[in-house]
Parts: sequence; structure tokens; C-alpha cells
Amino acid sequence: MNQSADDKLIERQLLDELISRLVPLGYPHPTDIRGRESPDFSMSGESIGVEVTRGTFEEYCRAGRQLSNGVMVFDRLRDYGVCRSTEELIADATDFTSEWFSVAERMRDWRGKIENSLVKKHLKLNRDFFEKFSQNWLLIYDFPSLLNDEISYNRAVLYLNALFAQPRKGVDFNTVFILSNHYLFRWRDRKLDVNYYTG
Repeated sequence: MNQSADDKLIERQLLDELISRLVPLGYPHPTDIRGRESPDFSMSGESIGVEVTRGTFEEYCRAGRQLSNGVMVFDRLRDYGVCRSTEELIADATDFTSEWFSVAERMRDWRGKIENSLVKKHLKLNRDFFEKFSQNWLLIYDFPSLLNDEISYNRAVLYLNALFAQPRKGVDFNTVFILSNHYLFRWRDRKLDVNYYTG
């Protein structure tokens, strides 16, 4: 599937953001970054392939296209399993009076959003057309991102450890990065690490 030039530009911006977070942590600055298909990029002399995806609810994307110049409440914009009408989405996105979701509900939905991205990209990695490299990375750019509080962070760590512990058939990514505002999670060598960015 061919991407638009805008999509490729966004993916490159997300990769650049990841690199800007990794270099201060001791990763060498990659060389020879090339846009491609499946994976989205190769870098450092064809030794690393990077697949980039946005972990975002479809309802959020649809409402955002309609309300690009307005304020939006995204708490009730989820993927509920049925395609709601644009009118329903806009009504939810602009309703400032409804009851708020609990942290538990929000984090359950966050886990589902991340799991959906992991499953889709794992399946894509195992397709014949997906070129494998000596290192295969996945970057999930999480938006709307995690709240910056201890409860959300603790649940995210718990949920990510459970998600990554699930056995998967076939080839898997050597490293998975989840970039969620201040948080950069990294799953590598069966271990979850996190870096908190304050700059």
C-alpha cells in the first residue's frame, strides 16, 4: 500500500523525535536514513529497519479532521467496535459537561490501543513482503498520550509487561519503542525500560 507524501513526512518527523530522545541516552546517531516501504525506514547502512505507527483511536482521528480548528474533548473518543456517525463523534468531542472517565477506564482503553498497534505490526512483520534487517525496530507514537501522573505510569508499566510477555508466533521486533509525551518505553531482550524526558 503506497503512502501519501504527507504520511511519510509525519513518519519521518516521528522517527526524528525518537532519535532525538535516543542519542542523549547513548545510542549512536544513525546514518544513512532512507524512507522505504515495509519497513518504513532503514538506517545505519541497512542494519536497522524501523516500522513507525501511530497508536491513536480511529474515532479521535475522524473527529480531529472535523474539528481541526476547535477545542476537542477526546476522553470519549474510542474504537467501540462499531463505526459511529460523524455527528455522534462531534457531539462527544464537544460535550464538556458529561461525566469523566475514570483512570482505570482510560488506562484499559490505552492498553487496548497499544495492543492493537502491536498485533497489527507483528502480523505485518511476518508477511513475505516485509524486509527483515539484522535489527527490526517498531516505534509506536502514542497520541493522545499518557497522563503525567503516577497512577497512569504504574498501570502502563503493568500493562506493557503483560502485553510483551504474551507469546507470539514467528519473527518479532528486536526492539519496540512507545513514545508517549514525556515517557519513552523500550522493550528489548525481554525487559521493559522507561526514560522520562523533562526537556
